[in-house]
Amino acid sequence: MRDFGARNAHLVRRVREYIVHHLGDPELSPERVARAHHISVRYLHRLFEGEGATVGRLVQRLRLDAGARELARPVRLPAGFRSTSPRHPNGRATG
Repeated sequence: MRDFGARNAHLVRRVREYIVHHLGDPELSPERVARAHHISVRYLHRLFEGEGATVGRLVQRLRLDAGARELARPVRLPAGFRSTSPRHPNGRATG
């Protein structure tokens, strides 16, 4: 008999793709992921036993990674601005 994880590798891949595609959804949860794949939450967790992280931790890690990438992107300034500083060019605070 083949290993449980090997038999279900395709489902794990589909679940991972679903999670990545729905990462911005604040309602993303193991329950929602399981429902979308017509499996129980228990079965979903069993699928991920050999993955080194629970489904909830995977979602958390992917969200943190996406946030870190977003924060690392350079800030684009609107036309005509040279700085993101709220200070006036002569040194006085604006606003």
